[in-house]
Amino acid sequence: MFNDTALYNIAYGGVKDPEIKAMCDDPDRNEELEKFITPASKRAQIHQYIDQKNDRYATKVGERGLKLSGGEK
Repeated sequence: MFNDTALYNIAYGGVKDPEIKAMCDDPDRNEELEKFITPASKRAQIHQYIDQKNDRYATKVGERGLKLSGGEK
């Protein structure tokens, strides 16, 4: 996990796709990226947890996910 947002960490799996990489690299496209990754986060059963956080997908996860519990990682 990267010291970045939940949004970036989830989307990172798709950065080989040029469109996903473009969304990851452009902060103005975070809303679009969130809509794109929401189905994957629901399948991974993490969406509800992220949605309850104050910053939602903008929540920082810390280096190697240190701000998350073992189960959340």
